[in-house]
Amino acid sequence: MKTRTGWLTLAALLVLTLTGAFAEDRAAFKGFSGQMSEYSDTYNGYRLKIPAEFQLHEKGATTDWIGPILDGGAGTIYINVVEMKGVPSQTLYEINLKSKKEDRNYTEVVPVQVRFGKATVPAFRCKEAKNRTGSADEKAPDDQHRWHLFIFGNDRFYTCGFTGTYASFKANRLQPTYEKVLGSLELIPAK
Repeated sequence: MKTRTGWLTLAALLVLTLTGAFAEDRAAFKGFSGQMSEYSDTYNGYRLKIPAEFQLHEKGATTDWIGPILDGGAGTIYINVVEMKGVPSQTLYEINLKSKKEDRNYTEVVPVQVRFGKATVPAFRCKEAKNRTGSADEKAPDDQHRWHLFIFGNDRFYTCGFTGTYASFKANRLQPTYEKVLGSLELIPAK
């Protein structure tokens, strides 16, 4: 394989294998069922609904769920929680919102409110840009792509991530399910 022809042959075989694997992913996964189960974390102070196709992978300061293989990569949902006692939520919100609005690697930075009991707390959503970080080049189909929801409340800073391959996002295969999860997320008292 030290010859140029050998490397080209290896590259061609790899492309054919990956193309076949992506086709198998599409054929094997028949779509999301719409069934959701509630997950509560009283230690970190949040609750949300997780699609049946996602399995809990790890619990803790970062809790994540791994979903089905789509377009060569698994969709994932994660929540990272950082305690920020003594730091006003509004201050954290304003600084982070300004930062993401000025970051050209993010688009559609939109302020939202997240339920916390009978009140709401400040939050914002954003999406990664379609370009590769540090480049004007569009992401490759198998590159990771992410949506984020940042929540500021409960003396904590929550980073909620919704990921998958760029190909899956371009084909709109994850967004309807991720929107349902986003709509279900709320803060609860941390114990």
